[in-house]
Amino acid sequence: MKINLPALPYAAHALEPYISERTVDAHQRDYLKTYVTKLKDLVQGTKFANADLDTMIIKADGLILYNAAQIWNHTFYFSGINKRKEYKLDGNFIEALRHKFGSLNGFRDAIINKAVTMFGSGWIWLIIDEKGKLELIQEIDAESPLRKGMKPLLAIDLCEHAYYLDYPNRRIDYINSFLKLLDWEIIEKRYNQYNVKKALRKNTPMLFDTVIRKNICEFLSATN
Repeated sequence: MKINLPALPYAAHALEPYISERTVDAHQRDYLKTYVTKLKDLVQGTKFANADLDTMIIKADGLILYNAAQIWNHTFYFSGINKRKEYKLDGNFIEALRHKFGSLNGFRDAIINKAVTMFGSGWIWLIIDEKGKLELIQEIDAESPLRKGMKPLLAIDLCEHAYYLDYPNRRIDYINSFLKLLDWEIIEKRYNQYNVKKALRKNTPMLFDTVIRKNICEFLSATN
């Protein structure tokens, strides 16, 4: 796999006023670019030289794992937010959210609670666990739910570089702004793809993983 800086799915200013163009530029063109550059150097001459990010995250360790996970996590993070018109959730996904969190407000409150209780750098993930249930989990630094067999639906970056320019020492203000940018259409689509996988598991056991990998690879495609 050719490792390149993932392109944003929107213009750098598209998330304003909630996340500034300055922050997006620093986050994507500085921090994410650094992970890409380091990973390119690290995999040269190793068995991961032509591997995709999923393989590196599952099978590698040390700095290769760290940088591959940071690239995957950030790509997933940027693809789960957008400033769009209202999207109405319907069907299985909204029912699953209500079953787990009581309501959308309950879901937001649960995210804020996770952010408050996360010390240091890390991520909050909305995932589907091995039993097919929704869960909110915390991961430290660049740890990835992919290594635990979980299916990610949403990633929230709690490292200071994601918000310090706009919300210095104000993580909760950043979370409240981030929640206004959730791309529910994308998140619901990811959930529904998992349900398709469950329904067709006997015939197409790799369907969900293939679809998600295709989704991520669209953002990781070479930009010559």
